[in-house]
Amino acid sequence: MAISVGAANAQAFTVFPDSSERALADWELETLSCQDLWVARNEIYYRNGYCFKTRRGRNFFDNSGCSTSNPPFSRVESSNVARIKRMEGNLGCR
Repeated sequence: MAISVGAANAQAFTVFPDSSERALADWELETLSCQDLWVARNEIYYRNGYCFKTRRGRNFFDNSGCSTSNPPFSRVESSNVARIKRMEGNLGCR
């Protein structure tokens, strides 16, 4: 899965468009690259109005519609973010 950088990426590309509504399974995450895991995790933040602080986050997701630095995640979203972070750690992602 190739991902290019640009502000329109968040609208044009999602890894799991329903990750705010259902629990992700480990088998779904195991085949993803570090880049895809990063997008999968941060698309949850983006959907909740997060204002990205890193250049990478701002370039990919665009902060023009952001509203918070502490998004209110649902239980499903919190669980998915934790699961993705764990997978990123297992792969040694940075």
